[in-house]
Amino acid sequence: MKKVSKSILTILTAASVILPSSVFAEPAESEANLNLSAEQQQQYNIEKQYLNDVVHTINTTIGSTEALDEYGELYIDTQTGYKFVLALASTDEKTNQLGEKLKSIVPSEFLEFKSVKYSKSQLDKMRDEIAQDLEGSGVTNYEINTSVKDQKSRSES
Repeated sequence: MKKVSKSILTILTAASVILPSSVFAEPAESEANLNLSAEQQQQYNIEKQYLNDVVHTINTTIGSTEALDEYGELYIDTQTGYKFVLALASTDEKTNQLGEKLKSIVPSEFLEFKSVKYSKSQLDKMRDEIAQDLEGSGVTNYEINTSVKDQKSRSES
């Protein structure tokens, strides 16, 4: 038993010598070592402050983030500042409740609602149909991406 304890102590001592001290640092110290630009720091702070509550709200209101795919998608837009965007192809009582709850969690300058033509699930279904057509035509090297944000499917061969 002493041999095992000495081995574990040796491994832990070796790990503390090999691994940088930031691995064992408190979260505040780790965050300070990220070397983020001012813009990146703002994005990080916003995400840190609201993201967990946003995901929790989606889960409790819609059922899960995956269930939201039937309606659209929530994404973070960094092109026009930094905003949580709820893009919906269809709405019902659940999505209306979600919108109201998000308004109470996220300040309006960081939240946007967008109406889109297709939900994430619809785009994924189109992607799968295109993939079947390509495979049926003998195309084997392709990549298909869908984007609720851009509302298009792109196929690259």
